[in-house]
Amino acid sequence: MKKLTKLFTLAVILFLFASCEKTPKPEPEPGPGPEPQKEDLSAELSVSGLTPKGCAKKGAEITFKLDNLKGEPTSYKWTFPGGTPASSTEASPKVVWNDQINDVEVSVVISRESDGASLTLKTNIIAGYYPCLKTYPEANYDPWSFEDANWGGWIAFTTVGLDMAQDPENPLMWVEEGGANGTGHCLRINTPSMWMKDKYGEEQVVMLFPRNNWFLTPKAKKGEKYILEFWTKREFDLDAIEGLSNAEHGYAFSAVQVINECNMYDTACDFISSVHWQYFFPDSEYENQELTTLYASWVEGLTISAPSDGWVKTSVEFEVGGDSDYYNNVIPWFYIEYWRNQGSIYLDEVQMYLVED
Repeated sequence: MKKLTKLFTLAVILFLFASCEKTPKPEPEPGPGPEPQKEDLSAELSVSGLTPKGCAKKGAEITFKLDNLKGEPTSYKWTFPGGTPASSTEASPKVVWNDQINDVEVSVVISRESDGASLTLKTNIIAGYYPCLKTYPEANYDPWSFEDANWGGWIAFTTVGLDMAQDPENPLMWVEEGGANGTGHCLRINTPSMWMKDKYGEEQVVMLFPRNNWFLTPKAKKGEKYILEFWTKREFDLDAIEGLSNAEHGYAFSAVQVINECNMYDTACDFISSVHWQYFFPDSEYENQELTTLYASWVEGLTISAPSDGWVKTSVEFEVGGDSDYYNNVIPWFYIEYWRNQGSIYLDEVQMYLVED
């Protein structure tokens, strides 16, 4: 009987243990899972309609588009400074420029609405003609628009052999604040005053030209067309000399030349040019091209005999001629004629543009 009682008790314990086991929960159904990763936005900005030098000719229609576009963008935001239109939301817009802008930064922002991804692309072009006279910003060197600290290389030399920078009566030629066309600075040149007429017995012609800027000037090709452009104004004190009419106080740019000046003008300069030639022109042998005049002409509209308070812009187009196929170190050269006067001449924004077909 005791044995049966033990077996019965064991059976009850086993039954209670089995009844205490938890009923297994059903397996959860699989969810949708994380969204697949979207491809990064990427593209290459391309431009068509530019000249070989990368210029948007005035009035020419330039097309912008995105090549190798990836990531399925949903919007485009283009910016074209100075262009028409100035902005666009098209995928491949067309733009026209009608003004000379030497550095135009075109940008586009492509975006994807679903996750807010965006990508900005930029490119730089020239609107108008290709500028040939360069600055050297790494050295703060700017001989053409006079905006940086170093503007050297300009000479103002009179017909009697007097460098105006050495003239005790007019000792200065310097950069001054207040330039043409809204710029910050300009070059101011003092005029020969009356004592030069009295001392040398003749009216003076001043030759104004830059020197030793070889690596910032173009190598002009025979048959190519160029535009020389510059701004000028004058300032005279009519009360300084009594008895003279306004017409007797004046100056004129009697001639504007564009010359090739590699050997300068004498044997010493010729030797210096030959020594430094390979540094500036490593792909060509030294050639004494002399002072070859590429253009010389009276410039209409610059003979000023009455006081002028404002700036005057002059543009002169010319074609390179001569006996050589190429001319190195092409520079502007101004002849300034004076009457009996005293005052200052101002020059700014000197540039030479290549006219591409």
